Amino acid sequence: MPRKVAEMLRSDEVVCAALTRASALVRSRGLGSRVVERILLSSPTVCADTLRLASQGVCGGEGQTFRNVTDAVNGPDLHGVWRAGVLASWAEFVSSAISRTALKPQRVYGTGWANAETAFWAAGKHIIDKDDAFLTALFMDTGLVALMYALPEVYTAFSTAKVARPIEDFELEAFGFNHEDVSTSALKLFKFPEEMAEEARTHHAPLLSLGMTGKVLRAAVVAVSQAGGDFGLGSEPFALDRSVLEGALLRPEHEEELRSVAAHSLERANRFESASGSNAA
Repeated sequence: MPRKVAEMLRSDEVVCAALTRASALVRSRGLGSRVVERILLSSPTVCADTLRLASQGVCGGEGQTFRNVTDAVNGPDLHGVWRAGVLASWAEFVSSAISRTALKPQRVYGTGWANAETAFWAAGKHIIDKDDAFLTALFMDTGLVALMYALPEVYTAFSTAKVARPIEDFELEAFGFNHEDVSTSALKLFKFPEEMAEEARTHHAPLLSLGMTGKVLRAAVVAVSQAGGDFGLGSEPFALDRSVLEGALLRPEHEEELRSVAAHSLERANRFESASGSNAA
């Protein structure tokens, strides 16, 4: 069933194109400016949003104003432009898929971005690759968006009820599987890196993860949840206790900084939601 839900994304031309483009950008890391430029130019929406994000310096860029994609990818910070393109592709996917529900796509996008930036920070505290953590955290909830797309009335009702329970518990009870399972199926279907797909399967159960990235993802999810990032579903914030910090190999003194990074990332994502999700409802 998770694979069937994931395959529904292929039936929507815009959603499929957005995920295909996102996957290409993820796999393009380190391949050079020409490859990144070609991928960005394949979508006018992503192209415009990438330039806007990069010129505003919200993705680690220099903050200069770019006139076109060629200027951007040949500028001093291709890495920042690449990250902006990944974020814009995620926003395009979310806004297209969530349009079938009564939920706000910007809220889903903002929470995903905050998860990614918080995981990026947490990964920097030890030897985990920060970009790997950023990318996995951004796309680990692809399955949640897929389920919203496939079953919009279910998630609209859940959101309206403001049920104070973790979303994955609701999903297991209702469907027999949860969005982590669908995330893994969807990411594999659209040819995201295998490691990303497998880590997405355990971001709510990091003890099952084979690597440290899963622990970092969980720390990010908990911190962002407490900062108010709940994908607009009204689920209860996770408890940020000692086990979460220790699981991610973070010391107790990191707790305040983790909370601060999560809150700042969520605020920043929400501030730029109109720029990053310009085609969102």
